[in-house]
Amino acid sequence: MMKVERFLFQNRNFADVLDEDSKDGEPIVLYRRRKYVVKDDRDGHVYIQIGKRKLRCIGSIISIGYNAIKLYWDTIDEYEQCGNAAIQALRDEKDCKTIAFGIYKGVMFTEDEAGFCLIDKFIDQYRFGSMTELKEHIDRSQK
Repeated sequence: MMKVERFLFQNRNFADVLDEDSKDGEPIVLYRRRKYVVKDDRDGHVYIQIGKRKLRCIGSIISIGYNAIKLYWDTIDEYEQCGNAAIQALRDEKDCKTIAFGIYKGVMFTEDEAGFCLIDKFIDQYRFGSMTELKEHIDRSQK
């Protein structure tokens, strides 16, 4: 079972998930010392409303057993895919060195101590030092 501990937003700030829900059953987070309800739109994007601005979620930290794993995602469906990949990896490899799982434009990738890694449809492995480099590679390969 996955439990979201923190949400990561597009401005690279985190919000801690509180042990309370809104009256509609949505999670409540503490972001910059204020409480906000986490919502999702019709496209599955998750956000918090700060005044008139929507601050979009781009990832989360989840706990699986005693492991804290970072997930990079854009929609609820991608969150579930990343979470399932993390659960499977932890089940298959007891000494798993992967610290994050993510999806960008439909391409799954991982992060470990050495940086970001993706394996393409031809089973070729690529390593990147930053998320920006990884995204640029995916953007180029999808043109």
